[in-house]
Amino acid sequence: MIEHLQKEKYIDRRKTISTGWSNGGMVVAAAAMQRPDLYALVVPGAGVQDYLDAIKTDKRYQGWKFEYGDPYGPDRQFMKLVGPVSLAQQGKGQGPIWFYVGGTNDSRVNPSNSHKAALAAQKAYADPSRVRRFTMKNSGHWMTSQLYQDVIAWGSQSIIWSYIFTTAGMTLGE
Repeated sequence: MIEHLQKEKYIDRRKTISTGWSNGGMVVAAAAMQRPDLYALVVPGAGVQDYLDAIKTDKRYQGWKFEYGDPYGPDRQFMKLVGPVSLAQQGKGQGPIWFYVGGTNDSRVNPSNSHKAALAAQKAYADPSRVRRFTMKNSGHWMTSQLYQDVIAWGSQSIIWSYIFTTAGMTLGE
């Protein structure tokens, strides 16, 4: 879809920004790793980025096996094809600008997923300075919680959107 919209000149590749949170963070990361030529900036937040090690690195997240597959069984080959960290390790050349976001005390996704994906992207692309990480205490999946919206979520979202606006060269009113 993005390729078609760019080809038909509805959107400009230099201004194509993709963001996603939780499972959406994994999806935008995987999509951009598969087709880095389509994106200018990608902001994956609090997603399971490392399919193959998520179960091993943190025992609290055993449930991912039922959602994403068993990395130690027959699902492993497929998981390598769609897992953002695995895809990053296959990357070549220049990719989009990355801004990985995670929460230090995330209640659902271990923040090491975002760190591993960012490190893999830095190693895979020609210019590692195009990959940034942002981690905030009590952030992550808490950012979607009604209770914490006023303090934590708005602070985190302000930082994220400021980064997007600054990186894309946008100003208010555009």
